[in-house]
Amino acid sequence: DLSWMRYNYPGSTPDIGFIEYGLLVGYDFDVAQFTFGVHYSPNFFANSGTAWYKQLLATVPLPFIKLHEDIAFKLFGSIGNQYVANNVNYGISSNNYWDWQAGLTMTAFTVDFSVSYVGTSVNAYQNCGNTMNCASRALFMVSKTF
Repeated sequence: DLSWMRYNYPGSTPDIGFIEYGLLVGYDFDVAQFTFGVHYSPNFFANSGTAWYKQLLATVPLPFIKLHEDIAFKLFGSIGNQYVANNVNYGISSNNYWDWQAGLTMTAFTVDFSVSYVGTSVNAYQNCGNTMNCASRALFMVSKTF
């Protein structure tokens, strides 16, 4: 999968939008699916310069959990690394950090319900613009692919 993305933040001053290019490569081994992704931006969020994001994702179906023929479960997890040339503009204390997630998805009648735990290696308060935006947390998501 090749991608080109433009992020816009209407009304922001100064302009903090950016362009990003991506490449995802994956393979399904039946018992698990693995995907590797790399994203590059020549001038990342808030004019923070060159940025690279590398990520490895794994998904494991759980076919032995049988509630209904239209309900399926899978485990997922990922680990990623973000490099930003100008970390001060980006708002963190170093130019390199890790993120991770682990979770469970239930697909019921083509709608996905996921719960996950996500975190980063960024100190949640001291090194994240004096906010809790980088703190580990649980997420609940509902999604539908069309």
